[in-house]
Amino acid sequence: MLRFALQRLRLPQNAIQFLLSLFMSRSNRVITAHGPTPPYRVRIGIDQGEVISPLLWVIYLDPLLTTLRNEKKYPYRLVSPLAPYTVSSNSCSPDVLEINNLVFMDDSTLLSSSKEGMEHMLSITEEFYCLNNTLANHNKYVLATNAVAASRDLSPIAFNLSISSLNSTPNIIVTPIPMSSSFRFLGVWFNINGSRNFIRQQLKRECNSFSAILRPAKLTVQQVVYLYNTVLILKLDY
Repeated sequence: MLRFALQRLRLPQNAIQFLLSLFMSRSNRVITAHGPTPPYRVRIGIDQGEVISPLLWVIYLDPLLTTLRNEKKYPYRLVSPLAPYTVSSNSCSPDVLEINNLVFMDDSTLLSSSKEGMEHMLSITEEFYCLNNTLANHNKYVLATNAVAASRDLSPIAFNLSISSLNSTPNIIVTPIPMSSSFRFLGVWFNINGSRNFIRQQLKRECNSFSAILRPAKLTVQQVVYLYNTVLILKLDY
């Protein structure tokens, strides 16, 4: 599949063959405290530690992302009533941006305004995984939705997928998280309610931990200021 993805970008054949040779007919050895292990054969795939892996991973996933973008079904619609302004009218024309996926490397997020749209995208992703002989861990799927307001209604939701020659998975069952719960995406915490309480609690814990560590120490004012500026502020900013 990597060969097809590279050919899709019309790379020269010599370049394609060179890139494929980096991941084919390889063997590895693991260095242990008792010496290196016997060589073992490595499956064909993209290693996470390789320098070129981020670029190849984008090329590898591009067919899936292109299909998701072209087959938008009930995408999330981001509407801005402020831009662009029309010249012929005093009112402003809403600028609509439709989004159905956010992907960075192997961290993927699907967005939809309806359950049917999410089922359609999940069917496409399952076919892509089958086509590439890979598997997705459905137990790690996180569902954030504003369709379930009460915590007592957080029962598992079954997404019924389209069965095809490339997909034998009839459904994927995911339990939604409460609207007040925060979830992490690319190092940033979000929640459906838009509340910042979780971030405030994190900052409070960092400050309390910092104070507990410094409390028994005999430090000058200058030392405390230095630790505050170079340690605590950086941790809070991160």
